[in-house]
Amino acid sequence: MPLPEPVRRTVTPTAVTPARPYDITPAPPRPVAPAAARRIVGYQPYGGAMVPVYEVQQPTVPTAPRDLTPQPLLDPQAQRLLAGGLGAGAAGAGLGYGVGQILGAVAGLGTGGLLALVLLIAAARWTTGARTHVTVHQHAHGLFGRNHHTYHR
Repeated sequence: MPLPEPVRRTVTPTAVTPARPYDITPAPPRPVAPAAARRIVGYQPYGGAMVPVYEVQQPTVPTAPRDLTPQPLLDPQAQRLLAGGLGAGAAGAGLGYGVGQILGAVAGLGTGGLLALVLLIAAARWTTGARTHVTVHQHAHGLFGRNHHTYHR
């Protein structure tokens, strides 16, 4: 079986247009500023010789230790305000809300209890009037037997 012949594409030349039709001028050169001279602040022994220590390499000054004692949750002024009556008013409002909830529950308990009593009485009357008693007697003697059913309503 012969191999397929490779596809040959012909490229037709097209007109080449510049990407930017306008003239591009480079920016004018700027003077180069020399790097700032590194300032030597001292010398340290290193490898048997004294080497300079520059200002950017000098050891940092240790910071002062912080005070890590625990702070109160409320500031003293807020504590005085709460003790002066604002806290008492908030506690009184909360107490009033709680008493209202309890009284509402007691009122609902009376209504709910009455409804439960009515339902219990109705259920007791419905079950006492309709009783069904079923008696089944089966006698099996040998191959032949008999069944006797009794229904009491």
